Amino acid sequence: MTPACRVSQAGMAWCMGVEGLFGLCFQVFCGQVVHLASLQGYQIPKGWSVMYSIRDTHETAAVYRSPPEGFDPERFSAAREDAPGTSGRFHYIPFGGGARSCLGQELAQAVLQLLAVELVRTARWELATSAFPAMQTVPIVHPVDGLRLLFHPLAPPASGNELHL
Repeated sequence: MTPACRVSQAGMAWCMGVEGLFGLCFQVFCGQVVHLASLQGYQIPKGWSVMYSIRDTHETAAVYRSPPEGFDPERFSAAREDAPGTSGRFHYIPFGGGARSCLGQELAQAVLQLLAVELVRTARWELATSAFPAMQTVPIVHPVDGLRLLFHPLAPPASGNELHL
């Protein structure tokens, strides 16, 4: 961040709006079966890969009613209850949940929020290709050939018009 950009409690509250954007980004966990297992009448052989899709959990219709493909940064906000009676702390779990949740979750989200604010505040950016990149979903959602972006620096704000975060 530039020296003119000061982090304040009010600025961090504004950043919380940015938090919803990251809910669209975090997704899958994968493991391997260590011995023959049975789940609801199905046998899972030793050595098979088993994947739990956080993204699929987030797209469960009982959790929310907005279209999964739609841009909805407030989808997982605490104030929002799309499906009455279905609110729960395990509906949004990109950092795990319960006793095994990530200890660095708050720090990671704060760093990502500040990065997003800085990218929007200091540069205009766009895809380097005319077509939207092909996506791969395993082990997490990501562009097949990487994500090429062009960054164009913005002029610094006039004195006294700085964004104070």
